Amino acid sequence: MLTIIVKRRLDVFGKTKSRSTKIKLISLISHANLKVGYMKYWLIVRTIKWKKMVKNYKEMAAGLENSVAELGKLMPETMRGFSSLGTAAKKSGALDVKTKELIATAIAVAVRCDGCIASHTKAAEKNGASRDEILEMLSMAIYMGGGPSLVYAAEALTAFDQFSDKD
Repeated sequence: MLTIIVKRRLDVFGKTKSRSTKIKLISLISHANLKVGYMKYWLIVRTIKWKKMVKNYKEMAAGLENSVAELGKLMPETMRGFSSLGTAAKKSGALDVKTKELIATAIAVAVRCDGCIASHTKAAEKNGASRDEILEMLSMAIYMGGGPSLVYAAEALTAFDQFSDKD
């Protein structure tokens, strides 16, 4: 009985577009199959294919700029202080701005911050970073951050490619 329910739910799963519906169905499948046995649960979940979700970093950066502007209105002193910190840190010195943005992107990857990836890959591209420089920086970020940084390195490369696309 439970296997039939799960099979029917899987048939519906492939046709639904709603992420929340998919999550509910996975929850139902998990619950039903825990009673049937772990192996069936594992096999069913392994057969579910997710569409690759690609984030739009251009939209994310624009949205972040709007959100930060709103915070500037709500917390002007804090945001002025943060802005001063950013201006001082990005000032060209022994390291140029491009190198500093590459460092910031590597840190964004290591700490897994999507908004930071959007902001700093945009700035790195604007300041002349090449795709090869991005890849070399991502190698260091992965080395320092391990597996989780590998996932976010792929996201940072996607972000850079979106910003460097000259549509």
